[in-house]
Amino acid sequence: MKLNVLFFTLIVMPASLMASEQLLLLDFAMDSIEICEDMDTCKDVERSKLPSKELLPIEVTNYDRKTGMLSYNFENKNYLVHQSEVILNQTAESSFPCTAQTTSRKSDESTFGSLGLGKGCQE
Repeated sequence: MKLNVLFFTLIVMPASLMASEQLLLLDFAMDSIEICEDMDTCKDVERSKLPSKELLPIEVTNYDRKTGMLSYNFENKNYLVHQSEVILNQTAESSFPCTAQTTSRKSDESTFGSLGLGKGCQE
């Protein structure tokens, strides 16, 4: 029986991982975005000089969790942009454990400072 479970894990798990949705850059979040050609060559670029909305979405080719930088290719050239400066087709999920939180003020209930935290936790 252990052999069957092991075989199922080795064969089925990678197939389900490969079926995940491709990460896409849908838009740029600010009027000026820091765009890098490599980790040492970065400059602020005005939104008007970035790919227009008609040319979006752009496929994200790599994501570096340590730096938060996303790689994408546009007009046969690779660029890097920080994940906080773009809008993606997927949202990040927090790795924080689910905990009960108390609300100290009424305004805390409508402030979205922690949007995304608690996703997957029971209400």
